Amino acid sequence: MKFRGAWQIFFLLVFVGYMFIWVMLPTKTYKNSWTPKLNEKLNSTYFREQGTNLLLFSFPLMLIAALDVFIYISKRNRILRDVEILCSSKSYYRFLRRPATVMAPLGIVNAVELTFAAMFIALLIWSLANYLYVSFGHLHMHTANEKVWQAKFRSVSLRLGYIGNTCWAFLFFPVTRGSSILPLVGLTSESSIKYHIWLGHVSTVLFAAHSIGFIIYWWAMTDQMYLMLQWSSTYLSNVAGVIAFVLSLGYERTRLVPTRLFPNGSMELTFAKNPVSSSNLETDKLSVVIKSQGSWTRKLYKQLSSSLDHLEVSTEGPYGPASSPFLRYPY
Repeated sequence: MKFRGAWQIFFLLVFVGYMFIWVMLPTKTYKNSWTPKLNEKLNSTYFREQGTNLLLFSFPLMLIAALDVFIYISKRNRILRDVEILCSSKSYYRFLRRPATVMAPLGIVNAVELTFAAMFIALLIWSLANYLYVSFGHLHMHTANEKVWQAKFRSVSLRLGYIGNTCWAFLFFPVTRGSSILPLVGLTSESSIKYHIWLGHVSTVLFAAHSIGFIIYWWAMTDQMYLMLQWSSTYLSNVAGVIAFVLSLGYERTRLVPTRLFPNGSMELTFAKNPVSSSNLETDKLSVVIKSQGSWTRKLYKQLSSSLDHLEVSTEGPYGPASSPFLRYPY
């Protein structure tokens, strides 16, 4: 139990410090007071102007990942056993790990996951509001005939990209199945992977809005479309962002799924099976039977009953455990 308490305190301090940096990042204090001092102390000959970013934003995550490996190799079983004992004996921890809400598209969400999600949403709102507040107070006109509203439009588009960077930063938290850190805060690998997926979706939307905003700004406002192909040697490369934007729009995978309808209103969808499936009847296929009961399934049955050549289905995973331990939640 002592090991668990020490690790919890240490990771709590690292996490709180990391979150504090992200909270202060969009403020005037960080930009005007902290940034010059940090650059003077942390920028070096080897890392140049990236010294501050490496220490404040990269090093904490690398430290957490390295310590996660250390725990896994040395005392993982002992620490996780202490965590399970504490969670099973303390009603407070049992309450936090019970499902708090069940709704689409998030699924089953417990109190710990809901708290972290609310904190992250609050961070995004806080960051965007402060970025816009600071930038609107010191607007920079990039062309001679640029109007104030055009400069604000550019500023909003740029800051949406900043918020997307925040989502990307949190994607680097280690959430592997063998993670020894997640149980310390009441999280599981399965739930964390689920939120990683949503972080990816949110970042895609933010960067899409960022890219579309700059396309409108360069094309319709300032006639600077040539900047989309700019590859700067000292600053951001716009053409790399264009390539990433185009690729992000088509990253969802679709599959053509054979279907079969039953007289009782049920449907069978047949997928190509992955290597980990365990059925001995059809070694190369995985069938899912859906009962036509709700509005969505009735609509699906109606579509399959029509002259439909094929059905496009988006698939993900598998991400969750082999079975859901629903019996551990007392009601």
